[in-house]
Amino acid sequence: MEANFLYELEDEDLIRFSKLSIQERLYWLEAIFELTVKTETELEKKIRNFFREDGNTKSI
Repeated sequence: MEANFLYELEDEDLIRFSKLSIQERLYWLEAIFELTVKTETELEKKIRNFFREDGNTKSI
């Protein structure tokens, strides 16, 4: 079963994020990355790895 998610931020959320310390921003970024990795499909993993590596030597 494929699930699609849409996530939107309000301007107030962006303002609140901009007021976080660098350490808090990095913690948030790490948590989002971990969630993304845990929930991505095999194709999405291949695409992510494609862009992390050379990008021209492998096909998706």
